[in-house]
Parts: sequence; C-alpha cells; structure tokens
Amino acid sequence: MSRSIEWGPAQLMRMFRGSSGRISVTKFSSQYCEIKSIFDSLRPPAITPAMKAGTEMHQVLEESVMGPPVEFTEEAAMEFSAEDAHALRLGDVVSRWRHLVDTSKAREISVYGTIRGIQLKGVIDEAAIDEKSRIHLVDTKTYAGDLAVYKQRLAYHQLLVYYELMGQMIKGKVDIDQLAHEKAKKCDFLVPLHRDIQAAWGYGTLQEMMDGWKDSLNKLSSGSMAEEVRADFIDRRNHNTDQIEFKHDVDTAEQLFAFRSELLSGQRPPLPLSRSVGSCRFCPHFADCSERQH
Repeated sequence: MSRSIEWGPAQLMRMFRGSSGRISVTKFSSQYCEIKSIFDSLRPPAITPAMKAGTEMHQVLEESVMGPPVEFTEEAAMEFSAEDAHALRLGDVVSRWRHLVDTSKAREISVYGTIRGIQLKGVIDEAAIDEKSRIHLVDTKTYAGDLAVYKQRLAYHQLLVYYELMGQMIKGKVDIDQLAHEKAKKCDFLVPLHRDIQAAWGYGTLQEMMDGWKDSLNKLSSGSMAEEVRADFIDRRNHNTDQIEFKHDVDTAEQLFAFRSELLSGQRPPLPLSRSVGSCRFCPHFADCSERQH
C-alpha cells in the first residue's frame, strides 16, 4: 500500500540533517528524484555491489594523492581520551587542507558554509591550485551504462554548491572555532594529545590543530576560485574516465539555491522522477510511494 510523507519544513530539516545539524551538499543539490531522497533519509538503502565498487575506486584515487590513511594500533586506541577521539576526526580534516596548501592538490576535503540560511557540509572529491593561485574543483562520479545528460547536470549542480562553500571557507566567512567545537563541547582544547596522534599529524593539542586549520585557510585566502569546474565520470566496467568541464555561472547557481531552499523551507512539495529521466519501477521505495509512475 502506498503512503505519503509530510512535507513540512520542520520534517524535511529533521530528515536531511545529520548529527552535526547540517545538511549535506549531496542532499542540498539537485536530486534524481526528490521524493526518493526523502525516503532514503527515512530508510537508508542497503549497500549494493555497485556502491561498494564506487567506494573502492574513490579510495584508490584518494590514496594516489594523499598517500595511505593514518592508522593507529589497538593498544593506542585503548589509551585515547575524549580529546584524542575528537582529534581523530579533526586531524583528518585539517591534514587535508594542509596537504592542499603544501602540495597544491588534495582529495576528500571537508567544506562548510551557509546558503540562504541553511547550514551545509560536504566533501569535495578533489581540489587543485594552479600557478595563478586559483583553486580548481573536481567531482568524481562512478557509473555503469550510458552517461546520460541528467547525470552530468546533477554533477554540475553539486559542483556549484561546492564552489560556493569553498569560496566561503577561503574568504573567512566560516567560523572555524565553532566548527571545531561542534562535537567537542566537553573537550579541553589545551590538554596534550596522545603521543601517537602528535606523531601522526604534528599537533600537540586540539587548539594547535584548530590553529593549523586556520593557518591553511589564511594561506589560501589570497587566491581565488577558478571559473572552470570539472566532473570526472569513471565507468565501473572498464575504468575509462570521461572528463567534462563546466563553467561556474552565478545565475544558474542562484536559481539552484533558490529552488532547493524553497523545498526545505516548505514553499513547494518535493518533485517526483521525471519520465524523461527514468522509470520508478526499479526504485526500492516503489511500493510505498504515492507519487510513483508506472
């Protein structure tokens, strides 16, 4: 039996926000089907082999730029304090920004910001700095089948949101102190961190780690955002890559931001899948959706 969902702004915000109270860039960007995205928030879909393959490809690309991930022994983990536990999350974020400054390229960079009063967070697949100190953004997608136009459009829209958030980060419009303290209200930022964490990232305290993040952003503040953005589509079947370049467009970005904000503020209902894009028959929520199309 099909059922409907309440579309009020309070319900939508609860569905889309994570534990940090922020909405992800993926959920804020254009959706294949807005109704499916809401069902997915209520009942996250099972991990499929295709999703696992995509994650593995992203991991390979990440390690090709960032090197192997930082790992700690079980013995060290048993000694970790609350401050150390927070440092594991914060250190990974900060180290990627430092890597971008030091090597002019990094992957899986966390960005934060606010668009039309909505707090957002996201992870940019790749950022690179050219000889003119311009930051180029790349979004990586894996797929199988045809590289349909709608897939390219969705990637472009996601890049527009990342572009805005990255710009806010490097121009000092994001409160780094607030970000660092969001999940560490009971942590002492001046307590020495575990020796293994200090050895891994070079920061003695959470305060030093946070100051390091600010330092990286300050060094990037004199640069600018490159107008060109790129989506890399990797075919899971043969690993061939199609690189498609777009150009940042202020009008298109503002239209997107307004359109998505209207949904989250309750000014319009979520839109179902367009017949020109695909069929509802293969959706895991087909039986429960009152808007399904046969």
